[in-house]
Amino acid sequence: MALWALALITVPIAIHLFQFRRYKKLFFSDVSLLKEVRTTSQTKNQLKHLLILLTRMLFVGMLVLAFAEPFLPSDSRLDEVDRVSIYVDNSFSMQASTGNGNLLQHATQAGYAISTSFPKGTRFQLITNSFDAKEKRFTDAEEFLTLLDDVMATPKHRNLSEVLSFQAQALYDKSAKVKTFLLSDFNHVLDSTYLHIDTNNDLSAMALSAGMPENISIDSAWLHTPITQKGAEQRLAFKVTNHGLNPIGQLAVTVFIEGEQIAMPILDLPPLESVDTSISFIPSQAGYLNGQIQVEDYPVSFDNDYYFTIYVTESIDVVEVTGAGIKGSTPFQHLFSSEAFRYTAFSQDEIKQDAIDQAQVLILNEIDVLSTGLAALANEKLLSGGNVLVITPLDMNEQLRSSFANAFAIEFSGLDTTSLGVSKVNEKHFLFNDVFDAPLDQVNLPSVQQHYRLNNAQRGESILTLYNGAPLLWNKRVASGDLFVITTPLQEGSTDFFKHALFVPAMINMAAHAGIGRPIAHDVNAQLIKTDVRVERAELQRLNDSTAFIPGLSHNGILLGDGLVRPGHYALRSGDSTLEIFSFNYSRSESQIALPSAEGIERYFADREIDIRIFDEMTDQLAIEVAEANVGTKLWPIFALLALLALVLETVLLKLFSK
Repeated sequence: MALWALALITVPIAIHLFQFRRYKKLFFSDVSLLKEVRTTSQTKNQLKHLLILLTRMLFVGMLVLAFAEPFLPSDSRLDEVDRVSIYVDNSFSMQASTGNGNLLQHATQAGYAISTSFPKGTRFQLITNSFDAKEKRFTDAEEFLTLLDDVMATPKHRNLSEVLSFQAQALYDKSAKVKTFLLSDFNHVLDSTYLHIDTNNDLSAMALSAGMPENISIDSAWLHTPITQKGAEQRLAFKVTNHGLNPIGQLAVTVFIEGEQIAMPILDLPPLESVDTSISFIPSQAGYLNGQIQVEDYPVSFDNDYYFTIYVTESIDVVEVTGAGIKGSTPFQHLFSSEAFRYTAFSQDEIKQDAIDQAQVLILNEIDVLSTGLAALANEKLLSGGNVLVITPLDMNEQLRSSFANAFAIEFSGLDTTSLGVSKVNEKHFLFNDVFDAPLDQVNLPSVQQHYRLNNAQRGESILTLYNGAPLLWNKRVASGDLFVITTPLQEGSTDFFKHALFVPAMINMAAHAGIGRPIAHDVNAQLIKTDVRVERAELQRLNDSTAFIPGLSHNGILLGDGLVRPGHYALRSGDSTLEIFSFNYSRSESQIALPSAEGIERYFADREIDIRIFDEMTDQLAIEVAEANVGTKLWPIFALLALLALVLETVLLKLFSK
């Protein structure tokens, strides 16, 4: 429509044709010489007027063409594209600083520039890692910019296949042509999943980069023993990683428990390496202890804090179930008689379920009948992280062997009555860790007069091995707990192991390492937290905060909705009672830096035979670059410049001709 304005070129033509000027008559006595001057001046004036006419026509024509916004069509443009989908990666790695804001700010600025490069009426979709329902809609440019202003960093991380799958769900009209822009640092975004890209979907990408950002993260923390006892020294270990290319010296790591600083180790971190360290502390009270490990590191700060919760017990609960053949006391009664343990014993005929439920260690001492109920309780103990010790009776019938095989997958063969000594001690096993100060060849080892063989001993680990290769003390990991087997009765005439010096550290360590399946921290994105909840309704409340919500309860734990928890400590409460305390942390997947180059991104898509256009990072000319790539080369700036030059040329000519 703007080309109709080219008719305005007739205005300077009309002015020059009619020369709307008034002449004044001058009388001279002699005009003979003026004839020659008049002829020469008229020729020059006509040339001057013609040049000025041309510059004015050029100015009007170029100005009209500039407003008409002509362009050279792009060879790769999509015809009649009215939908644009823009993915803004707002994961934590986009917090990396560029010296002029962070990557997320650059991504939102690029999103704004892209939206302004398309004509009015274009519909836009904003996709972030949140995958909210509103992000499935295509909106006008004004609403799109409002949504873009609200983008914040999130702990959620998405790979490319997830982003494109989410986008496909929003395209109800599969025949619609859409342009997709991916604005990301592509840190762990390009997964190995097969990508199906519709031919109507035209991909472009901008790889934002702050170089190799410097980042320090506290990755994890753990205890050296599963059970933490009041008054006993404990070791808390944690891992710190330097994700940058420069070494970090004299890094102070602060450890708090219950708000009180208990340690500040100083670490030296080589580039791209992790360091494990530990601190010791003695808990002075039983119950839950909430802690925090902290470093100072910017601008990527989401992984600077690691929250944890330690449960401190007054004592370790040990339950012994004795067989009918045992009369009087057993070696365990005296061994676990100290204040560090709470020992309970009863016969196989009077099972106390409540006692077994609370125990960390369950000892099945020479039972001659393994009921289905007792077998189920023992397996629940293993599932919850407790330890189970089986001591074989002297007479084991086929029914009992079958029960052991069905319950624990251990297969006993016949009784071997050969007198044998222990030939090998597995010093690396946690039962004997840091036990021996002298070489084992100077230590008298236990012996047996009779023992049962294990047909499938290779499925576990022999801790004490006899000279014939059969185990005396054997162990295998079952679920979250440990199953131990002593292949001979602990009585005179069968073995002297229960009187030997090795018996005490082996049994004490077995009890001390009996975990209860309670990790010290969880991921904020965890959907299920395994715990034993025996109430109908409970509330999860953030400590030192008013944030609270009601989680779902299941037979094996609590169910958390997406995005309900943040880093910190949460108490699970029922009424006025605190059932348990949990700690949550952000996933450290975004701490690990793996930034592909533009060439690497192109190669990734080329290997999958997908065409993609890679734009340079955010520049002032981005909107023009996007428009030229998706619509064509815009010519209006050239015509505007020519119009300006015509105006300047006219001014120069008028100056020259006026002299």
